[in-house]
Amino acid sequence: MSTFISYAQNFEDVILHRAFSGVESGVYVDVGAQHPIHDSVTRAFYERGWRGINIEPVEEWHALLAVDRPDDINLPVVVGASSGEVTFYRVLDSGLSTMDAAMARDYAAQGARVSETAVPMRTLTDVIEQAALSTVQFLKIDVEGAEGEVLRGMDFSKIRPWVVVIESTMPNTQTDVSHEWSHLVLDAGYDEVYFDGLNRFYLAREHADLSERFAVPPNCFDLFVRYADWERGEQARKLALELDATRDRITELGEKIASVNDQLVFAQREVASSRIALAETRDTLRESERVAHYWWHTAEEMRSEISLIKSSRSWRLTVPLRVGLRQSAQLLVSASKRRTRRLLMRAIRFALIRPAIKKPLAAVLRKQPALMLRLKRFAVRAGLAVEMGPSAVSVDGLPANALKRAQLSPRANRILIQLEQAMAERKR
Repeated sequence: MSTFISYAQNFEDVILHRAFSGVESGVYVDVGAQHPIHDSVTRAFYERGWRGINIEPVEEWHALLAVDRPDDINLPVVVGASSGEVTFYRVLDSGLSTMDAAMARDYAAQGARVSETAVPMRTLTDVIEQAALSTVQFLKIDVEGAEGEVLRGMDFSKIRPWVVVIESTMPNTQTDVSHEWSHLVLDAGYDEVYFDGLNRFYLAREHADLSERFAVPPNCFDLFVRYADWERGEQARKLALELDATRDRITELGEKIASVNDQLVFAQREVASSRIALAETRDTLRESERVAHYWWHTAEEMRSEISLIKSSRSWRLTVPLRVGLRQSAQLLVSASKRRTRRLLMRAIRFALIRPAIKKPLAAVLRKQPALMLRLKRFAVRAGLAVEMGPSAVSVDGLPANALKRAQLSPRANRILIQLEQAMAERKR
């Protein structure tokens, strides 16, 4: 069984919950309902699927009821012995608003702010009949001294609430005033079964079997908790959850901080390593600069020495000797080239007039086209062959006069070539 949350001022809802423990979807009528939650006798039942009528003429309370109890009938009227209009005295910021003019004057004399307003008045019988309620489990009346007027407008022969709960003391006192109106209930077939110090509980005689449920006041066996205590408990549970979440967050942040610290240590090591590498690089750079400066200085010294040598008298006197040496070297190279050319010409001429050598040599040269091309060009320049377009005279396919040309001297071959070219020009 779940814990019952009591919203009522004096545990009235605990007694009623015990009495109606077998009823799942009952009906209630609350005259003077006031706030929909705080000190409400019907709130716990609404949460359990009960529905009913809430009568509250104070605009602020009625507006709250309309929002919080959308499935209830919420009426901004007063109920009395007859229907019509009545002056209603609003005692601001309290639950003491009343139809009793004398009470209103006393409240004003005590410093309360009291205002008058005209509100519609209906009989309780009319309200319940118009709502078409066939059964009412309990009727609760708390109208700050006007309980007798409400009861005079209730026809208990037509409408039989199982239980009637009526506040029976003067407002804010322990003075019992139930003798002024209790006969209206008792004479209608009800018996008083419980008094809690503030309210009197009346049970319809046709439901006398429930009387034993009113035998004792609310106690630990009713498994209830006051709404204020439950609310504090919920707040404590919420705070505990928030505390757990905060602790988890602290743990998570601690892990992140540890990770960041590890990264910081690694970064510091990297920085230290980089600093060492930078120092080594700087040392290398300084050494390179020192070596570069050394060679620059050496080059400058050598340049100075060369300048001194070139400006010396001995350098000027040996100019003819140096020039002669260079020219001699060039002559030696040139003479070497001429001797090589003459040897190559003799070799080509020797091969051209000897078929036994020419054919094997041609076969070898065909495998070396680059070398063969250079030999052809050399033969043309030497006058051993005539250029004949893209294909110069080949070693193995010379014209008939090739052998004769091979027997001429280079100068004679050049003269012959010039004559042939001149004759060809004249023919064109």
